[in-house]
Amino acid sequence: MTNAKVFCLSVATLGTCTTATTDSNNPAHATCSTEKLATKPREVEHKTTSITDAAASGHLASQVRLGAQLVQAPGRHDEGYQWTLLAAQRGAAEAQLLLATLLALGHGCSRDKSMALRWLKRARLHSGNQISDEDVAGAKHMLAIGEKICALERLQKWSTGTLSVSGRVQRFQSHDDDDDDASSQSFGDVFTEMVAQSKNGSSVARDFVQGYTTLKAGVHWLEAGDITRGIATVRQAHRLWHPLDVPREVAVRVQQAARRVLIADPSDANALYVEGVYGFKATPALYWLHCTTLHPTDAAFHHALGAVYASAGQYESALRSFTKAIAVAASATANETLTWCYERAACLRKLLGTGLASVASAVAAYESYVRAAPRDHRKVPEAWYALGLLYAAAGRTEDVRHAFGQGVATEACRLRCLPPLNFSTKQRVAKYLLHAPDARRRPTSSSGGAVHGNASPPIALDVLRRMHRLPL
Repeated sequence: MTNAKVFCLSVATLGTCTTATTDSNNPAHATCSTEKLATKPREVEHKTTSITDAAASGHLASQVRLGAQLVQAPGRHDEGYQWTLLAAQRGAAEAQLLLATLLALGHGCSRDKSMALRWLKRARLHSGNQISDEDVAGAKHMLAIGEKICALERLQKWSTGTLSVSGRVQRFQSHDDDDDDASSQSFGDVFTEMVAQSKNGSSVARDFVQGYTTLKAGVHWLEAGDITRGIATVRQAHRLWHPLDVPREVAVRVQQAARRVLIADPSDANALYVEGVYGFKATPALYWLHCTTLHPTDAAFHHALGAVYASAGQYESALRSFTKAIAVAASATANETLTWCYERAACLRKLLGTGLASVASAVAAYESYVRAAPRDHRKVPEAWYALGLLYAAAGRTEDVRHAFGQGVATEACRLRCLPPLNFSTKQRVAKYLLHAPDARRRPTSSSGGAVHGNASPPIALDVLRRMHRLPL
Protein backbone atom coordinates (compact mmCIF):
# COMPACT_ATOMS: atom_id res chain seq x y z
CA MET A 1 0.00 0.00 0.00
CA THR A 2 1.47 3.32 -0.97
CA ASN A 3 0.35 6.79 -1.85
CA ALA A 4 3.70 7.80 -3.34
CA LYS A 5 4.26 8.21 -7.08
CA VAL A 6 7.05 6.51 -9.00
CA PHE A 7 9.66 8.96 -10.18
CA CYS A 8 12.87 8.93 -12.19
CA LEU A 9 16.37 10.02 -11.30
CA SER A 10 18.16 12.50 -13.53
CA VAL A 11 19.16 10.78 -16.76
CA ALA A 12 21.95 13.30 -17.14
CA THR A 13 23.36 12.21 -13.79
CA LEU A 14 22.88 8.46 -13.98
CA GLY A 15 21.57 7.65 -17.40
CA THR A 16 18.91 5.54 -15.70
CA CYS A 17 16.10 5.16 -13.19
CA THR A 18 15.71 2.78 -10.28
CA THR A 19 13.52 -0.18 -9.36
CA ALA A 20 13.86 -3.36 -7.32
CA THR A 21 13.22 -7.10 -7.24
CA THR A 22 15.14 -10.14 -6.07
CA ASP A 23 17.28 -12.93 -7.41
CA SER A 24 20.34 -14.76 -6.13
CA ASN A 25 22.95 -15.42 -8.82
CA ASN A 26 24.78 -12.40 -10.17
CA PRO A 27 28.21 -11.63 -11.60
CA ALA A 28 28.41 -8.40 -9.60
CA HIS A 29 30.71 -10.20 -7.19
CA ALA A 30 33.26 -10.76 -9.95
CA THR A 31 35.78 -8.32 -11.35
CA CYS A 32 35.54 -6.81 -14.79
CA SER A 33 38.47 -6.23 -17.13
CA THR A 34 38.89 -3.34 -19.56
CA GLU A 35 40.53 -5.61 -22.10
CA LYS A 36 37.58 -7.97 -22.25
CA LEU A 37 35.14 -5.12 -22.74
CA ALA A 38 37.28 -3.42 -25.35
CA THR A 39 37.34 -6.50 -27.57
CA LYS A 40 33.54 -6.63 -28.00
CA PRO A 41 32.20 -5.64 -31.45
CA ARG A 42 30.88 -2.07 -31.59
CA GLU A 43 28.52 -0.33 -33.97
CA VAL A 44 28.40 3.15 -32.55
CA GLU A 45 28.79 6.75 -33.63
CA HIS A 46 32.21 8.36 -33.81
CA LYS A 47 31.55 10.24 -30.57
CA THR A 48 30.70 7.05 -28.72
CA THR A 49 33.72 5.32 -30.25
CA SER A 50 36.01 7.97 -28.83
CA ILE A 51 34.42 7.44 -25.40
CA THR A 52 34.94 3.71 -25.84
CA ASP A 53 38.59 4.21 -26.65
CA ALA A 54 39.04 6.41 -23.60
CA ALA A 55 37.21 3.90 -21.42
CA ALA A 56 39.32 1.04 -22.78
CA SER A 57 42.45 3.01 -21.92
CA GLY A 58 41.29 3.18 -18.30
CA HIS A 59 39.79 6.69 -18.14
CA LEU A 60 37.34 6.39 -15.22
CA ALA A 61 34.96 9.20 -16.20
CA SER A 62 34.65 7.72 -19.68
CA GLN A 63 33.85 4.29 -18.24
CA VAL A 64 31.09 5.83 -16.13
CA ARG A 65 29.68 7.75 -19.10
CA LEU A 66 29.91 4.80 -21.50
CA GLY A 67 28.15 2.48 -19.09
CA ALA A 68 25.35 4.99 -18.57
CA GLN A 69 24.93 5.36 -22.35
CA LEU A 70 24.97 1.66 -23.20
CA VAL A 71 22.38 0.62 -20.60
CA GLN A 72 20.01 2.92 -22.51
CA ALA A 73 20.84 1.37 -25.90
CA PRO A 74 18.71 -1.56 -27.16
CA GLY A 75 20.73 -4.76 -27.26
CA ARG A 76 23.67 -3.23 -25.38
CA HIS A 77 22.40 -3.55 -21.82
CA ASP A 78 24.81 -6.31 -20.78
CA GLU A 79 27.76 -4.34 -22.17
CA GLY A 80 26.65 -1.23 -20.34
CA TYR A 81 26.35 -3.26 -17.15
CA GLN A 82 29.93 -4.51 -17.49
CA TRP A 83 31.35 -1.02 -17.96
CA THR A 84 29.28 0.25 -15.04
CA LEU A 85 30.49 -2.62 -12.87
CA LEU A 86 34.10 -1.85 -13.76
CA ALA A 87 33.70 1.85 -12.90
CA ALA A 88 31.86 1.02 -9.69
CA GLN A 89 34.63 -1.34 -8.59
CA ARG A 90 37.10 1.47 -9.19
CA GLY A 91 35.18 3.69 -6.79
CA ALA A 92 33.01 5.92 -9.00
CA ALA A 93 29.98 6.79 -6.87
CA GLU A 94 27.80 7.61 -9.91
CA ALA A 95 28.50 4.16 -11.32
CA GLN A 96 27.82 2.53 -7.96
CA LEU A 97 24.44 4.19 -7.77
CA LEU A 98 23.64 3.18 -11.34
CA LEU A 99 24.87 -0.37 -10.68
CA ALA A 100 22.44 -0.65 -7.77
CA THR A 101 19.66 0.23 -10.20
CA LEU A 102 20.75 -2.30 -12.82
CA LEU A 103 21.03 -5.10 -10.26
CA ALA A 104 17.68 -4.25 -8.73
CA LEU A 105 15.92 -4.32 -12.09
CA GLY A 106 17.98 -7.08 -13.68
CA HIS A 107 18.91 -4.79 -16.55
CA GLY A 108 21.81 -6.34 -18.44
CA CYS A 109 22.41 -8.77 -15.58
CA SER A 110 20.64 -11.14 -13.22
CA ARG A 111 18.44 -9.47 -10.64
CA ASP A 112 19.98 -9.32 -7.18
CA LYS A 113 18.29 -6.99 -4.72
CA SER A 114 20.67 -7.74 -1.85
CA MET A 115 23.68 -6.89 -4.01
CA ALA A 116 21.88 -3.76 -5.23
CA LEU A 117 21.44 -2.63 -1.65
CA ARG A 118 25.12 -3.25 -0.96
CA TRP A 119 26.20 -1.07 -3.90
CA LEU A 120 23.75 1.63 -2.87
CA LYS A 121 25.19 1.58 0.64
CA ARG A 122 28.72 1.78 -0.77
CA ALA A 123 27.76 4.77 -2.90
CA ARG A 124 26.27 6.49 0.14
CA LEU A 125 29.27 5.82 2.36
CA HIS A 126 32.02 6.82 -0.06
CA SER A 127 30.44 9.35 -2.40
CA GLY A 128 31.42 12.55 -0.63
CA ASN A 129 29.89 15.26 -2.81
CA GLN A 130 29.90 13.22 -6.02
CA ILE A 131 26.18 12.44 -5.87
CA SER A 132 23.36 14.52 -4.49
CA ASP A 133 21.12 13.67 -1.56
CA GLU A 134 18.19 13.86 -3.95
CA ASP A 135 19.61 11.18 -6.25
CA VAL A 136 20.34 8.88 -3.31
CA ALA A 137 16.83 9.43 -1.97
CA GLY A 138 15.45 8.65 -5.41
CA ALA A 139 17.43 5.44 -5.65
CA LYS A 140 16.29 4.31 -2.21
CA HIS A 141 12.67 5.04 -3.08
CA MET A 142 12.82 3.17 -6.34
CA LEU A 143 14.52 0.18 -4.73
CA ALA A 144 11.66 0.08 -2.27
CA ILE A 145 8.86 0.11 -4.85
CA GLY A 146 10.61 -1.55 -7.79
CA GLU A 147 9.03 -4.94 -7.21
CA LYS A 148 5.82 -3.47 -8.61
CA ILE A 149 7.56 -2.64 -11.88
CA CYS A 150 8.96 -6.12 -12.36
CA ALA A 151 5.73 -7.77 -11.23
CA LEU A 152 3.77 -5.77 -13.80
CA GLU A 153 6.23 -6.71 -16.54
CA ARG A 154 5.79 -10.38 -15.69
CA LEU A 155 2.03 -10.03 -15.55
CA GLN A 156 1.80 -8.22 -18.88
CA LYS A 157 4.56 -10.37 -20.44
CA TRP A 158 6.35 -7.25 -21.58
CA SER A 159 9.73 -7.48 -23.28
CA THR A 160 12.59 -5.63 -21.61
CA GLY A 161 15.42 -6.19 -24.08
CA THR A 162 14.57 -3.29 -26.38
CA LEU A 163 13.88 -0.64 -23.73
CA SER A 164 16.26 1.46 -21.70
CA VAL A 165 15.97 1.53 -17.94
CA SER A 166 14.13 4.83 -18.08
CA GLY A 167 11.90 3.40 -20.83
CA ARG A 168 10.89 0.51 -18.60
CA VAL A 169 10.05 2.87 -15.76
CA GLN A 170 8.14 5.25 -18.03
CA ARG A 171 6.13 2.32 -19.41
CA PHE A 172 5.25 1.35 -15.86
CA GLN A 173 4.29 4.93 -15.02
CA SER A 174 2.01 5.26 -18.03
CA HIS A 175 0.25 2.05 -17.04
CA ASP A 176 0.21 3.05 -13.37
CA ASP A 177 -1.42 6.39 -14.18
CA ASP A 178 -4.50 4.45 -15.29
CA ASP A 179 -4.67 2.92 -11.83
CA ASP A 180 -4.02 6.12 -9.85
CA ASP A 181 -7.62 6.59 -8.80
CA ALA A 182 -7.89 2.97 -7.71
CA SER A 183 -4.60 3.20 -5.81
CA SER A 184 -5.67 6.36 -4.00
CA GLN A 185 -8.99 4.75 -3.25
CA SER A 186 -7.17 1.73 -1.84
CA PHE A 187 -5.23 3.93 0.60
CA GLY A 188 -8.43 5.77 1.43
CA ASP A 189 -10.19 2.48 2.11
CA VAL A 190 -7.44 1.35 4.47
CA PHE A 191 -7.44 4.71 6.24
CA THR A 192 -11.21 4.59 6.66
CA GLU A 193 -10.99 1.05 7.97
CA MET A 194 -8.30 2.07 10.49
CA VAL A 195 -10.52 4.93 11.68
CA ALA A 196 -13.23 2.37 12.40
CA GLN A 197 -10.75 0.00 14.06
CA SER A 198 -9.44 2.80 16.28
CA LYS A 199 -12.99 3.57 17.41
CA ASN A 200 -13.30 -0.11 18.31
CA GLY A 201 -10.32 0.19 20.63
CA SER A 202 -7.28 -0.70 18.51
CA SER A 203 -4.36 1.42 19.68
CA VAL A 204 -2.32 0.37 16.63
CA ALA A 205 -5.00 1.59 14.22
CA ARG A 206 -5.31 4.77 16.28
CA ASP A 207 -1.59 5.48 15.96
CA PHE A 208 -1.73 4.88 12.20
CA VAL A 209 -4.58 7.36 11.77
CA GLN A 210 -3.05 9.95 14.07
CA GLY A 211 0.38 9.52 12.47
CA TYR A 212 -0.80 10.42 8.99
CA THR A 213 -3.16 13.10 10.27
CA THR A 214 -0.31 14.70 12.23
CA LEU A 215 2.01 14.48 9.22
CA LYS A 216 -0.54 16.34 7.11
CA ALA A 217 -0.79 19.00 9.79
CA GLY A 218 3.00 19.33 9.90
CA VAL A 219 3.24 19.82 6.15
CA HIS A 220 0.45 22.41 6.39
CA TRP A 221 2.48 24.40 8.95
CA LEU A 222 5.55 24.24 6.71
CA GLU A 223 3.56 25.55 3.77
CA ALA A 224 2.19 28.31 6.00
CA GLY A 225 5.73 29.40 6.82
CA ASP A 226 5.82 28.24 10.46
CA ILE A 227 8.87 26.04 9.99
CA THR A 228 9.68 25.38 13.64
CA ARG A 229 6.13 24.28 14.43
CA GLY A 230 5.94 22.27 11.22
CA ILE A 231 9.14 20.31 11.96
CA ALA A 232 8.01 19.62 15.53
CA THR A 233 4.69 18.33 14.20
CA VAL A 234 6.35 16.10 11.59
CA ARG A 235 8.52 14.59 14.29
CA GLN A 236 5.45 13.92 16.42
CA ALA A 237 3.91 12.10 13.44
CA HIS A 238 6.90 9.74 13.37
CA ARG A 239 6.51 9.07 17.09
CA LEU A 240 3.02 7.85 16.34
CA TRP A 241 3.77 5.83 13.20
CA HIS A 242 7.11 4.96 11.69
CA PRO A 243 7.99 4.67 8.90
CA LEU A 244 5.53 6.96 7.17
CA ASP A 245 4.91 6.56 3.44
CA VAL A 246 5.84 10.06 2.28
CA PRO A 247 5.83 11.19 -1.38
CA ARG A 248 9.27 12.23 -2.58
CA GLU A 249 8.42 15.88 -3.14
CA VAL A 250 7.05 16.14 0.40
CA ALA A 251 10.14 14.42 1.83
CA VAL A 252 12.43 16.92 0.06
CA ARG A 253 10.40 19.85 1.36
CA VAL A 254 10.49 18.51 4.92
CA GLN A 255 14.24 17.90 4.81
CA GLN A 256 14.95 21.39 3.47
CA ALA A 257 12.85 22.90 6.26
CA ALA A 258 14.75 20.87 8.88
CA ARG A 259 18.05 22.16 7.55
CA ARG A 260 16.85 25.76 7.80
CA VAL A 261 15.97 25.17 11.46
CA LEU A 262 19.40 23.64 12.08
CA ILE A 263 21.14 26.65 10.57
CA ALA A 264 19.48 28.78 13.24
CA ASP A 265 19.89 26.19 16.03
CA PRO A 266 22.26 23.28 15.30
CA SER A 267 21.11 21.40 18.40
CA ASP A 268 17.35 21.56 17.82
CA ALA A 269 16.18 18.03 18.69
CA ASN A 270 13.17 17.98 16.37
CA ALA A 271 15.14 19.22 13.37
CA LEU A 272 18.00 16.80 14.09
CA TYR A 273 15.60 13.87 14.11
CA VAL A 274 13.76 14.93 10.95
CA GLU A 275 17.07 15.58 9.15
CA GLY A 276 18.28 12.13 10.19
CA VAL A 277 15.13 10.43 8.87
CA TYR A 278 14.75 12.37 5.61
CA GLY A 279 18.35 13.31 4.81
CA PHE A 280 21.26 11.32 3.42
CA LYS A 281 24.09 10.58 5.83
CA ALA A 282 27.37 9.06 4.65
CA THR A 283 28.01 7.77 8.18
CA PRO A 284 24.59 7.45 9.85
CA ALA A 285 25.99 5.86 13.00
CA LEU A 286 28.17 8.91 13.67
CA TYR A 287 25.22 11.21 13.02
CA TRP A 288 22.91 9.48 15.49
CA LEU A 289 25.74 9.11 18.01
CA HIS A 290 26.20 12.87 17.79
CA CYS A 291 22.47 13.30 18.44
CA THR A 292 22.59 11.06 21.51
CA THR A 293 25.49 13.14 22.82
CA LEU A 294 23.50 16.35 22.41
CA HIS A 295 20.29 14.83 23.77
CA PRO A 296 21.15 11.83 25.99
CA THR A 297 17.59 11.46 27.30
CA ASP A 298 15.92 11.45 23.88
CA ALA A 299 14.83 7.85 23.35
CA ALA A 300 14.29 8.17 19.59
CA PHE A 301 17.94 9.05 18.99
CA HIS A 302 19.14 5.98 20.90
CA HIS A 303 16.72 3.80 18.93
CA ALA A 304 17.83 5.25 15.59
CA LEU A 305 21.45 4.55 16.52
CA GLY A 306 20.54 0.99 17.48
CA ALA A 307 18.73 0.48 14.18
CA VAL A 308 21.87 1.51 12.28
CA TYR A 309 24.00 -0.89 14.32
CA ALA A 310 21.49 -3.72 13.77
CA SER A 311 21.40 -3.15 10.01
CA ALA A 312 25.20 -3.49 10.01
CA GLY A 313 25.07 -6.72 12.02
CA GLN A 314 26.56 -5.08 15.15
CA TYR A 315 24.00 -6.62 17.47
CA GLU A 316 25.89 -6.06 20.72
CA SER A 317 26.00 -2.30 20.09
CA ALA A 318 22.39 -2.36 18.87
CA LEU A 319 21.34 -4.15 22.07
CA ARG A 320 22.91 -1.42 24.20
CA SER A 321 21.20 1.33 22.21
CA PHE A 322 17.78 -0.35 22.24
CA THR A 323 18.07 -0.97 25.99
CA LYS A 324 18.91 2.70 26.56
CA ALA A 325 16.03 3.84 24.34
CA ILE A 326 13.55 1.73 26.31
CA ALA A 327 14.97 2.97 29.63
CA VAL A 328 14.49 6.65 28.78
CA ALA A 329 11.25 6.27 26.79
CA ALA A 330 8.42 8.53 27.89
CA SER A 331 5.95 5.63 27.99
CA ALA A 332 6.75 1.96 28.45
CA THR A 333 3.42 0.92 26.93
CA ALA A 334 3.44 3.13 23.81
CA ASN A 335 3.34 1.13 20.60
CA GLU A 336 6.62 2.76 19.56
CA THR A 337 8.34 1.56 22.75
CA LEU A 338 6.85 -1.91 22.37
CA THR A 339 8.40 -2.16 18.91
CA TRP A 340 11.76 -1.30 20.46
CA CYS A 341 11.22 -4.08 23.02
CA TYR A 342 10.75 -6.54 20.18
CA GLU A 343 13.91 -5.32 18.45
CA ARG A 344 15.85 -5.70 21.69
CA ALA A 345 14.63 -9.30 21.98
CA ALA A 346 15.66 -9.91 18.38
CA CYS A 347 19.18 -8.68 19.18
CA LEU A 348 19.40 -11.13 22.05
CA ARG A 349 18.33 -13.88 19.67
CA LYS A 350 21.02 -12.84 17.21
CA LEU A 351 23.66 -12.97 19.94
CA LEU A 352 22.97 -16.58 20.92
CA GLY A 353 26.17 -18.58 21.12
CA THR A 354 28.41 -15.53 21.46
CA GLY A 355 28.44 -15.56 25.26
CA LEU A 356 26.63 -12.21 25.28
CA ALA A 357 23.11 -13.64 25.47
CA SER A 358 21.44 -16.85 26.53
CA VAL A 359 18.34 -18.66 25.34
CA ALA A 360 16.72 -17.83 28.69
CA SER A 361 17.35 -14.09 28.32
CA ALA A 362 15.98 -14.07 24.77
CA VAL A 363 12.90 -16.03 25.86
CA ALA A 364 12.30 -13.62 28.74
CA ALA A 365 12.55 -10.62 26.41
CA TYR A 366 10.11 -12.05 23.86
CA GLU A 367 7.67 -13.19 26.56
CA SER A 368 7.73 -9.72 28.13
CA TYR A 369 6.97 -8.19 24.73
CA VAL A 370 4.02 -10.44 23.85
CA ARG A 371 2.53 -9.93 27.33
CA ALA A 372 2.64 -6.14 26.98
CA ALA A 373 1.78 -5.70 23.30
CA PRO A 374 -1.77 -5.73 21.91
CA ARG A 375 -2.51 -8.76 19.76
CA ASP A 376 -2.64 -6.67 16.59
CA HIS A 377 0.77 -5.06 17.22
CA ARG A 378 3.04 -5.21 14.18
CA LYS A 379 5.63 -7.63 15.63
CA VAL A 380 3.51 -10.03 17.67
CA PRO A 381 3.30 -12.92 15.15
CA GLU A 382 7.07 -12.84 14.53
CA ALA A 383 7.67 -12.80 18.29
CA TRP A 384 5.56 -15.90 18.84
CA TYR A 385 7.30 -17.83 16.08
CA ALA A 386 10.71 -16.76 17.39
CA LEU A 387 9.62 -17.99 20.82
CA GLY A 388 8.72 -21.29 19.20
CA LEU A 389 12.30 -21.72 18.00
CA LEU A 390 13.70 -20.74 21.38
CA TYR A 391 11.40 -23.18 23.16
CA ALA A 392 12.57 -25.83 20.72
CA ALA A 393 16.14 -25.11 21.81
CA ALA A 394 15.13 -26.22 25.29
CA GLY A 395 13.10 -29.19 24.07
CA ARG A 396 9.82 -27.64 25.31
CA THR A 397 7.62 -29.13 22.62
CA GLU A 398 4.28 -28.21 24.17
CA ASP A 399 5.42 -24.61 24.54
CA VAL A 400 6.52 -24.68 20.88
CA ARG A 401 3.06 -25.88 19.92
CA HIS A 402 1.42 -23.15 22.01
CA ALA A 403 3.65 -20.44 20.52
CA PHE A 404 2.92 -21.63 17.00
CA GLY A 405 -0.82 -21.51 17.66
CA GLN A 406 -0.55 -18.01 19.08
CA GLY A 407 1.43 -16.90 16.05
CA VAL A 408 -1.26 -18.19 13.69
CA ALA A 409 -4.01 -16.58 15.78
CA THR A 410 -2.32 -13.16 15.84
CA GLU A 411 -1.70 -13.32 12.10
CA ALA A 412 -5.46 -13.60 11.66
CA CYS A 413 -6.08 -10.28 13.43
CA ARG A 414 -3.27 -8.41 11.66
CA LEU A 415 -4.35 -4.96 10.48
CA ARG A 416 -4.32 -3.96 6.82
CA CYS A 417 -2.21 -0.89 7.56
CA LEU A 418 0.74 -3.16 8.44
CA PRO A 419 3.10 -4.59 5.82
CA PRO A 420 2.55 -8.26 4.91
CA LEU A 421 4.51 -10.83 6.84
CA ASN A 422 7.48 -12.23 4.95
CA PHE A 423 9.71 -14.47 7.04
CA SER A 424 10.65 -18.14 7.33
CA THR A 425 10.46 -18.58 11.11
CA LYS A 426 6.91 -19.91 10.88
CA GLN A 427 7.93 -22.62 8.43
CA ARG A 428 10.86 -23.63 10.65
CA VAL A 429 8.65 -23.98 13.69
CA ALA A 430 6.11 -25.94 11.67
CA LYS A 431 8.84 -28.28 10.46
CA TYR A 432 10.03 -28.86 14.02
CA LEU A 433 6.50 -29.71 15.15
CA LEU A 434 6.03 -32.03 12.19
CA HIS A 435 8.87 -34.22 13.42
CA ALA A 436 8.30 -33.78 17.16
CA PRO A 437 6.25 -36.44 19.01
CA ASP A 438 2.98 -35.23 20.44
CA ALA A 439 3.23 -35.32 24.25
CA ARG A 440 -0.56 -35.28 24.44
CA ARG A 441 -0.54 -38.87 23.17
CA ARG A 442 1.40 -39.93 26.28
CA PRO A 443 3.92 -42.28 24.60
CA THR A 444 5.13 -45.16 26.71
CA SER A 445 8.63 -46.36 27.41
CA SER A 446 9.94 -49.81 26.52
CA SER A 447 9.11 -50.97 30.05
CA GLY A 448 5.49 -49.99 29.59
CA GLY A 449 5.50 -46.92 31.85
CA ALA A 450 4.47 -43.49 30.72
CA VAL A 451 7.19 -41.15 29.50
CA HIS A 452 7.11 -38.07 31.71
CA GLY A 453 8.45 -34.67 30.82
CA ASN A 454 9.13 -33.49 27.31
CA ALA A 455 9.60 -36.22 24.71
CA SER A 456 11.55 -34.01 22.27
CA PRO A 457 15.29 -33.45 22.59
CA PRO A 458 16.64 -29.88 22.57
CA ILE A 459 17.96 -28.48 19.30
CA ALA A 460 21.74 -28.27 19.17
CA LEU A 461 22.91 -24.70 19.68
CA ASP A 462 24.73 -24.50 16.34
CA VAL A 463 21.55 -25.61 14.57
CA LEU A 464 19.58 -23.03 16.52
CA ARG A 465 21.94 -20.26 15.44
CA ARG A 466 21.45 -21.23 11.80
CA MET A 467 17.70 -21.19 12.30
CA HIS A 468 17.91 -17.66 13.69
CA ARG A 469 19.75 -16.08 10.77
CA LEU A 470 16.76 -13.92 10.04
CA PRO A 471 16.15 -10.18 9.68
CA LEU A 472 15.08 -8.22 12.72
